[in-house]
Amino acid sequence: MTKLEELKEKGCCILEGILDKNLTDHCIRVSHEALNNLTPEHRIKNKSQGSMIHIGDYPKFSKLIGSSSLIQSLIKNFNFSDIRFSSGYLISKPAKSPPLFWHQDWWGWEHKSSYTDFIHQIFVMVYLTDTNLENGCLKFIPGSHKAKHDMHSSKNAHSEELSRVQNPNDTLFANKKDEENIQVKVGDVVVGDARVLHAANSNKSNNERSLITLWYHPHYDSLPDDMRSRIYHLYERLGEEVETDSGGMSPSKWQDEDLRLIKHLAPDIEKAQPTPWQRQPKW
Repeated sequence: MTKLEELKEKGCCILEGILDKNLTDHCIRVSHEALNNLTPEHRIKNKSQGSMIHIGDYPKFSKLIGSSSLIQSLIKNFNFSDIRFSSGYLISKPAKSPPLFWHQDWWGWEHKSSYTDFIHQIFVMVYLTDTNLENGCLKFIPGSHKAKHDMHSSKNAHSEELSRVQNPNDTLFANKKDEENIQVKVGDVVVGDARVLHAANSNKSNNERSLITLWYHPHYDSLPDDMRSRIYHLYERLGEEVETDSGGMSPSKWQDEDLRLIKHLAPDIEKAQPTPWQRQPKW
């Protein structure tokens, strides 16, 4: 099975050893700076995730976003036609922290094409430490990006209640019989369809487990205008009704030395009305 076949069939796969040590060490340094700037309230608010630090606030992540080894590996393995970047987060689970709730991240469920094999958006997960069952590795439900699942009916995914872990017994924190764990080494990259249901195990170790999640749109040239407009709004952090950070620094405001590394991946300026923000599938 090729990586493209695996991505389409299961919704998630690993590209092993594609990032060199210089780049991962750079990302670790930038991540340490970002984590040192966190407030206690941020950690409390994002107890399940650990942190939700927007990439736009740390321009030095540009080396990762625009990494030629990363982008070329995506093109080579998946035959992507026109890759564009929209946003990303540093998601870092402290030692002895709870699991990340089950969720999927696609926001375009109003479009009929969301119920086809077409890949609108991918997550690219870069772990900054070797990650396993002990320290909070990713887990996902194979095939959940293309079929109805019981968890799709949940109304509280991405809610403040889940982020704060107000009810640790919520079913969205529970292990699932059809889940598959993904354990990786530093330098590996996890690629997944934004629609796939995924979560993370608790970090039972004594050390922080850091992850950078980047959002790319692999066939941007085939997307409708209103969807490209939404992507532009995400890139610019315009916010509105979107359930994510808004008003902070967007990559377009970065200094030239950082912006030039990702400019070819930036979405076009779109004036169409953005597609409605809809994270609830209607199978």
